[in-house]
Amino acid sequence: MSSVQLINLLLPLLTFPFLIKNLGLEGFGLINYALAVVHFFVVFVDFGYTLVGTRDIALAGNNTFKLSKQFSIKWFSQLFLLIVAALIFGLLVELIPLLNEHSVLMWLSFGIVPANILLPTWFFQGTQKFSVLALLNLINRGLYTFGIFIFIKGPEDLLLVPLLNAGFTLFISIVGFLYLIRVSKLSLAWPGLPSIILSIKTSAGVSISGFAVTAYTYSAILILGFVSDQKAVGIFSAVEKVLLVFRIGLSTLFSVIYPRVCALAGIEDGKARAFLRRVFIPLIPLIVLGSILLWFLSSQIVLLLIGNVNPEILQLMQLLVAIPIIISLNIPSYQQLLAHNRQSYYSTVLLLGAIFAIILNLLLAPQFGATGTGLSVLFAESFITLGLIYASEFKFRELRIWLPIHNNGK
Repeated sequence: MSSVQLINLLLPLLTFPFLIKNLGLEGFGLINYALAVVHFFVVFVDFGYTLVGTRDIALAGNNTFKLSKQFSIKWFSQLFLLIVAALIFGLLVELIPLLNEHSVLMWLSFGIVPANILLPTWFFQGTQKFSVLALLNLINRGLYTFGIFIFIKGPEDLLLVPLLNAGFTLFISIVGFLYLIRVSKLSLAWPGLPSIILSIKTSAGVSISGFAVTAYTYSAILILGFVSDQKAVGIFSAVEKVLLVFRIGLSTLFSVIYPRVCALAGIEDGKARAFLRRVFIPLIPLIVLGSILLWFLSSQIVLLLIGNVNPEILQLMQLLVAIPIIISLNIPSYQQLLAHNRQSYYSTVLLLGAIFAIILNLLLAPQFGATGTGLSVLFAESFITLGLIYASEFKFRELRIWLPIHNNGK
């Protein structure tokens, strides 16, 4: 999986300089603005199942009956959420002038939302079929990258970008869904409305946290687009694509170890703690070193990827190189809280962080543009990391990862 994900990390670094060159920063910003809007609906349809579903599937083990039951409940729950999402999205596109002006772009971008249920990531993760999931994602990104280089020639091809993205994503998702049903021998059956309602209620707390993450991550682009222009969005998005290497790497690591942490937490608290320490004690210094190198080499990286050392992009990149370090510090606490059913506190921290980020962005973006948005994201990430570490190390001391746990649990 690591080998496949390495290729997935490199592909965006090939496409986004090409898109900036052929679409301009404004066109590149518009594409990413549409994706930012759509991602809220991706998270809504996911509704926390990437975490809750992964945990429930992992606990079902190899029992085909239990797996089929959990799969059916969560799949039909997400189908219901998809219908709600499409109705809300259509209403927003009609009512908001900026979205209505680019309605075709918005609807083409929305095509990635149905893929969220056609390729249930939570089932692949819960059954630890990581290599299959990674391979499907690799094929998807490979086809998309090939399409970008073949079909995108200038600003007039802007709509082809979301069309290629949604088209290939939906195709691979259908292939993955058919593979899952056949190989895992699952029985997809209507679970009944009460089961769907209960499932949605159970996932609501984690869903709020997921929405909070989306709010402080993607609202940055939304607010920047409203108070500034699409060029500023393009600048911020360009830096995000460089840092995406770290984000995808950490996200992949999270997905790989989370089922193991859940399983160990169900056996004995100390085992999950020991496992997280073994993973992160050697990893965090490597991430710190990588961020330092990124800061020193930032001008060369911008020149290589963009073709010129844009001072705004360079300044923003040097500002945000600390984010991978901050994120890596909160992952162990994040996983401990979720694995031990402390979702409510986790959700509260992320929700407060999202509110903090939005307020800061509204204050800073109008005056400082992309740099102001970058500052709001940096401060919000720091706030969330401190809150999660406080939770695992001081509030719920039995979940401590870094500090020692005494015999009385304090």
